[in-house]
Amino acid sequence: MDGRFLDIDAAAKGTCNWLLWHQTFKSWASCGRGLLWIKGEPGSGKSTLLRYVLDHIVTIPNTGEGALILLFFFHGRGTELQRTPLGLFRSLLHQLLRQVPEALTDLVDTFQQRCETVDESGQKNAVRLVREFKSLVQGLPSTGSQFHICFTCRHYPILDQACQFEICLEEENEQDISTYVRTQLSVSRELTTSTIPKLITKHAQGVFIWAYLVVDRILDLDNGGAGLRKIEDEIYSIPPDLDDLYHDLIRNMDERPASLKLIQWICFAVRPLSLDELRWAMIVDADCLHKSLQECKNTEDYISDSNRMKRRIQTLSRGLAEVISDAKIVQFIHQSVKDFFIEKGLSALDGAPNPNFIGGIAHRRLSRTCICYLAMEEIGRSASHEPDPLKSEFPLLHYATTSWVAHTKQSDARSVPQEDLLKYFAWPSNTLIEQWEGQMLLSWAAARGHEAVVRLLLDRGAYSEAADKEDRTPLSWAAAKGHEVVVRLLLDRGANAGAMDKEGRRPLARAAVQVLQFHGAQPSTSMSS
Repeated sequence: MDGRFLDIDAAAKGTCNWLLWHQTFKSWASCGRGLLWIKGEPGSGKSTLLRYVLDHIVTIPNTGEGALILLFFFHGRGTELQRTPLGLFRSLLHQLLRQVPEALTDLVDTFQQRCETVDESGQKNAVRLVREFKSLVQGLPSTGSQFHICFTCRHYPILDQACQFEICLEEENEQDISTYVRTQLSVSRELTTSTIPKLITKHAQGVFIWAYLVVDRILDLDNGGAGLRKIEDEIYSIPPDLDDLYHDLIRNMDERPASLKLIQWICFAVRPLSLDELRWAMIVDADCLHKSLQECKNTEDYISDSNRMKRRIQTLSRGLAEVISDAKIVQFIHQSVKDFFIEKGLSALDGAPNPNFIGGIAHRRLSRTCICYLAMEEIGRSASHEPDPLKSEFPLLHYATTSWVAHTKQSDARSVPQEDLLKYFAWPSNTLIEQWEGQMLLSWAAARGHEAVVRLLLDRGAYSEAADKEDRTPLSWAAAKGHEVVVRLLLDRGANAGAMDKEGRRPLARAAVQVLQFHGAQPSTSMSS
């Protein structure tokens, strides 16, 4: 849960200290209770600024000995809990109870009430949370302990009336950007003594990430011997809008197929992948013709050296992806990059107009890559071994086994045809699916509500009454999981509603148990009907 905080680079020397002297910040910190909103455009340095505050917390009024500090950084490129209000409340509750364990009794009910319906994201998510915060501040007794909330987010007009204290980052961070630019360009005396630093700072318009990318480009030009006039012309030619800048970068991608594959993995992976995982995700593709991992390693595209792999990621992403040093996790350099690719960039790379369908195609590719990995000869021979040695021997194995289903569901939900699943599982053989899921393909599809796959299997002659080792049929699985459409489909194709499994339950009983459990019951006895 602390991944986002740890990912944030510490502020460059000589930057961010203005905040502690800002009149609005001082007024907020000195008052009895208050809500401070630090707002800014994507890439303007909000997270870095907040980390600076936390690193200098002892210098802030009312944060001396005995002060209780709780923090949470939303991580749009992280796991589900790192980017949702549920994760926020869980993290804050954990931090609070770790420091004040006696508060448990008073907090459990409130925590449950506040988390159950908060499942949105983006602007709606921000608005709801701010309303929660404002209500919390206003509901406190007029006397008692100090209570302050500081949050950062983008410019949402609907929040303007919600906060007593506001700071707009673009109006305050020009000197910080100037300091950063001059520090980065200090490797070249000719650059630092020219008008280049001022030009970059002016064109950045308060957006740090823009300055970061442009500085990299300028240093490349300088290393290549470009003159100051050419460098100035380059700065003037760079689009001021972040999305336009990103689009400009991907327009010059030399290896589009490989770049597209990399971007799809970073955008749509269930969780951020490690460098070792991504190495294999890139080499074992959905259309992989190789039957063994050794054959994959023998190809010219396999990169065994980690430093070379890092450079490869930077090249394919045009500098928009990075490897976090300590954890060796691969992610975009900023949330705005992921937003760009999902909304526009992938369409530009793939040449397809529908972003929703592009996401479905990406999930299909990722799911098939996982299946191809599971089908490799070495993994098949090792499938019964202990998990820890397997993880070190086969880096992508854990992700492939735990995530291929999620990717298949996401692809199916976006109306991408799933007929090719039969080919990837070498149907009518059930060996591969039984090895990893413990079910035949028809039962697996029925249990997960994959109507299209169930229909396809039945059309291809799959036996609707095929029972597993527990004597459970596809109908039993579909009924137990509440997939009404699949249940009707199986019944229409002649499935036996009276088939009994080893527990003595028929599909109707399984369905009844599912309904009871949905409504909070805990049935513990076998039923038959």
